[in-house]
Amino acid sequence: MYLTHKFLILTAPVFIAVILPACKTQEISLQSTEWKLVSLRQENVSMLQNPVTISFNEDGSRISGFGGCNRYFGSCNKSGNRISFSGLGATKMFCQETMSIEDNFLTVLSEVDSYAINDTTLLLKKGGSVVLEFTVNR
Repeated sequence: MYLTHKFLILTAPVFIAVILPACKTQEISLQSTEWKLVSLRQENVSMLQNPVTISFNEDGSRISGFGGCNRYFGSCNKSGNRISFSGLGATKMFCQETMSIEDNFLTVLSEVDSYAINDTTLLLKKGGSVVLEFTVNR
C-alpha cells in the first residue's frame, strides 16, 4: 500500500505536466481552419449533405472551398477586421438541389466587408450585419 501511494505521489506531477497541456483548447485561426457554413443571410443551411466550406491559404491572400455543388476559389484582402473577396471563380457543374444556395453564397461572399471569430465561429459581415456564419468543420 505504501509503495502505491508513493508511486502516485511521484508520478502525479509528471502526469499533470504531460496531460494538461494536451487538454488546452487549440486557438482557432482564420488560416489554419476549414470552415463550414451554417447560416446564409440568417437562413440555416447546416443540414446540407455536402456542406459549403471556406479555407484560407497560409498568408490569407487566397480562399478556396466547396460551394454546395462546385469547388470555388478567389482572392482575399484583409486588414484588421476588414476583409474583402474578389476574383471569385468556380467549376461549372450544375446541381439542381443546391445551385441556388451556391449562387447566393458566392454573391454574398463578394459583398462581405468585415469578419470576426468567436470561439469556433467565423462571422462574415456586410455593413456590420452578419451575412455568413461558419463553424469549424470537424
